[in-house]
Amino acid sequence: MSTVIETFVITWIWTRSSLSAIASPMPGIQLAQVGNLNTYEECYEQICLDGSATLGTFELQLPWKNHSSLFWYPYLGIDLQSDFHRQTVIQPTDTDDQRKKKKERVRKHLVPFIASMPWQITATNNQRQPERAVLDVATDIYFYPTGYAFVLTMYGQVVPTSLEGLVNTVHALRHTTQLQMTLYGKHIRGLVKRFGEQVMDRIGQEMLGLNSEIVNQLIDTPLSLITVLDGGVEPQDAVALHTLPVEEDSAIAQALRKLGNVKSSALTGSSQSFSAGKIPMRGDNVGDVIYGEKRSRVIWLPEKFAVRRRRAHRCLHKNMGAALLQTEMLVSVLDQSEKAFKRGQTLSPINQFLEKDALARLKSLYYGKKENTYRSGSVRALIDQNEWLPLINRRNAFWGRDAL
Repeated sequence: MSTVIETFVITWIWTRSSLSAIASPMPGIQLAQVGNLNTYEECYEQICLDGSATLGTFELQLPWKNHSSLFWYPYLGIDLQSDFHRQTVIQPTDTDDQRKKKKERVRKHLVPFIASMPWQITATNNQRQPERAVLDVATDIYFYPTGYAFVLTMYGQVVPTSLEGLVNTVHALRHTTQLQMTLYGKHIRGLVKRFGEQVMDRIGQEMLGLNSEIVNQLIDTPLSLITVLDGGVEPQDAVALHTLPVEEDSAIAQALRKLGNVKSSALTGSSQSFSAGKIPMRGDNVGDVIYGEKRSRVIWLPEKFAVRRRRAHRCLHKNMGAALLQTEMLVSVLDQSEKAFKRGQTLSPINQFLEKDALARLKSLYYGKKENTYRSGSVRALIDQNEWLPLINRRNAFWGRDAL
């Protein structure tokens, strides 16, 4: 079966949290501005009314502005058919009670603010690759009440290539491509993983000053998402590609396993079988696959990319990225709280509120309740694959709540 790939998108996500900085703000800790419950709500109201707010050198926006992600609508418990902005975004004509309810809604859901990085990133690869990608690089920084995240996205266009050719291109992006930029006067250069770590270090130094050592990292390997946006298939193979399941030992299955293997620099799949990595999906197209490992997702939807439904693909890619990022940041709250408890520290009232809200949100995301959150089997798989469920249930037990 011959499949041709033309465009794709790959995203990396790094996260760090810092409850200590929020609970006991010291001079130089700008991150406390969005961690303090009162100043968080003030910041949200300012963005709604003025269009932006300032955090250090960053201009903050709402995460759903100009990013075509529909994740936030259901996550905030709002029907997609209803007026999301009317129910969520503060208007000049709102009463004090209406403003209070809107600010509480976003705070209790630990909604982040987003800032686009104004610095240019260049990508170079001196090794000869069979398929070179023309890249458009986009970056965003998310500031949470509990920490921050760096999201790096590359949109690639290749000379029409096979799925195996895409594997080679993505492998080169991960393991041989050098990224570089100047951030706060410091030149940063490195392969993707190291580059992202350096960016996070510099953001931490800017936001936390000399206290950047209080930052916690849940997992040092960034999340990675890959989606094929445009491609094609021979007419005689189109029906089979859409209607036949991807078999365990097929060429497609092996390619998806290689794309999902973020740790090894070798062009191989991980030890996980293809069937173990398949994530349940809604829909009737059995040829569609979301393949996931502990730190990766590969979205393979030939029914859409073969008919040029790029917008649908991008939307799904953004939605899933937002969902996985939000889940990891929520879990990081629990991780920091448990570590503080083991050190004999008493959680501050702010941290207690944050952890209880995080537990409520994780319960909804894990069960995928249609009426009050975004639903995706990939979220539940992320929690299970990273073995976060025991941590969630320990913190539920700590607060006298039922286990998931």
